[in-house]
Amino acid sequence: MSYIKGKFKHIIFESESGYRVGLFKVNETDDENIPTNKLITYTGYFMKTNDNDNYVLNGKYIFHDRYGYQFSTDNYEKIVPEGKDAIIDFLTSSFVKGCGEVTAKKIYKVFGNDSLYKIKENKSKVNKKESNNAQTREVTPSPTLEEVKAKCNELGVYIPFANDKSILANKLSIRNITLQNRLGSAPME
Repeated sequence: MSYIKGKFKHIIFESESGYRVGLFKVNETDDENIPTNKLITYTGYFMKTNDNDNYVLNGKYIFHDRYGYQFSTDNYEKIVPEGKDAIIDFLTSSFVKGCGEVTAKKIYKVFGNDSLYKIKENKSKVNKKESNNAQTREVTPSPTLEEVKAKCNELGVYIPFANDKSILANKLSIRNITLQNRLGSAPME
């Protein structure tokens, strides 16, 4: 069994049962017969995927008499972004609403390569201590919502905590953009 890492680029065919044929941009593989930095045809059964995430597909590189070489996928998984640039790119993508490049860099500066795990878990807080040129981190269990708000405020990071829907009924202003209520209907006056 071989693996390929990269991104889905185009779906050629997809059945109702989830069987799919498409094009995949290969960035890395353990099979010397599979070209890297090229598009190859893949086949297999897939749930919902997207073009912005990296995936690892496990299977076999086969030759189909009618369609030529293709990667027959047995299983696959989404790869969590790694490294500063990949994490910042992910945080500024359309998957994280309201997080621009400046905020993403601040988040990365505090949490480093653990940024996405810390955001996902939301169960730990990180107190940054500086000693000479080195930074050390002290992790303590689950902060309260007020502690998270205070820490974000201290870092200059705005995260809209919607404890109740009345927050969503108010206008939201970000730089020169003003969003009306975010409930989908106008508030009653």
